[in-house]
Amino acid sequence: MLTFELMNIGSLSDFMKAHEYKISANEHVDFLIQIARGMGQLHALDPPIVHGDLAARNVLMCYHPTDNTR
Repeated sequence: MLTFELMNIGSLSDFMKAHEYKISANEHVDFLIQIARGMGQLHALDPPIVHGDLAARNVLMCYHPTDNTR
């Protein structure tokens, strides 16, 4: 059995459709950075984990308040 954190927004694909694909370039870059960091964490494990099917429909999203201290 796998247990995951609640992803209350759904997939990145669903999010993009709900916003009619109208998100800013900064949001696109932020999504890409977060996905790359997540993949980096998986690949850094010993043994590494390879996702195998990275696609917007497989990227689950949840709301986290913005951390303004970065």
